[in-house]
Amino acid sequence: MLGLIVTLWLAVLILGTAAFADQPFLCIAAAALVAGVVLFLTRGTGLLARRRAREG
Repeated sequence: MLGLIVTLWLAVLILGTAAFADQPFLCIAAAALVAGVVLFLTRGTGLLARRRAREG
């Protein structure tokens, strides 16, 4: 769970930085990257799901 919280915090940081850069393409690319990372961590076979299955 801590990994997801850190990822979301970094996502906010990346999106905020891209928004202040005043370049819409950069902001869209950052949002897509963040969405991909969060989906990778939270999907059924993602890193967090594998860790939960191994521990539980």
